[in-house]
Amino acid sequence: MMWGCFQGNQLGPLVLFPSGKINAINYCNMLEENFIPFLQGLHSNVIFMEDGAPIHTANYSKTWCQNHGISSMKWPAQSPDLSPMENVWQQLKTALDKRVPRPKNKEELLIALQEEWKVLGKKNRLDTLIKSMSKCICKVISANGMPINY
Repeated sequence: MMWGCFQGNQLGPLVLFPSGKINAINYCNMLEENFIPFLQGLHSNVIFMEDGAPIHTANYSKTWCQNHGISSMKWPAQSPDLSPMENVWQQLKTALDKRVPRPKNKEELLIALQEEWKVLGKKNRLDTLIKSMSKCICKVISANGMPINY
């Protein structure tokens, strides 16, 4: 389990949860430690996009975001086609698949994830994902909410 974010061409922190499980309280603690400092370093308006994962929609998480002045974009159910972050996750997975030698254990995997995340940040192609969103939204509308080729 991991969490990451970006804004424009700036890749934010990648936070790894080695145990693989997280609840709303741990999620909000992670946001406090990682997202808030990233957010404070930005010089533009931010739309916080979360999917419908239970930790994102829990009352605890919603209240925490309200208390910290973070408003989330309304997100349609089952809509990974609209999330530019899904593309970033795919890029990270592809980079990991190409590593030689491949990570052999959890510790090596965690190191590899952080290394590849930094490489993605240097490629600076994130703004293109955001610019593609309006086109994706039109395709999803045309497909009556069904999945599209992204």
